[in-house]
Amino acid sequence: MAGHSGDPPESANHPSPAANCGPREGEVPIKPFMEYMRRLEEAGISAEDLDDVVHDLKSNEATDLNNAGLEAQVEYIVSCGGEGELERILEEGHVDETEAAPA
Repeated sequence: MAGHSGDPPESANHPSPAANCGPREGEVPIKPFMEYMRRLEEAGISAEDLDDVVHDLKSNEATDLNNAGLEAQVEYIVSCGGEGELERILEEGHVDETEAAPA
């Protein structure tokens, strides 16, 4: 099972948390990071300008994880919130969304 490092599980039969973020088959590999940073700066695009794009991508990731079932959800919770997050859920017997660890 994944630990605190955020590494995807090695033997999972479901999408990893980053499964939807890499190049898809037939796509050209991602350009060097610094080239994108330079071009974004030249175009005047700020972090705030990319907020909605990031939100949509993370929302899609959450949907994929939730659709992958309980095992995927547990591995993700442990990888992001640690075993303590799962222990808290088990001790309380329910999930209080206002106290859940941020994604």
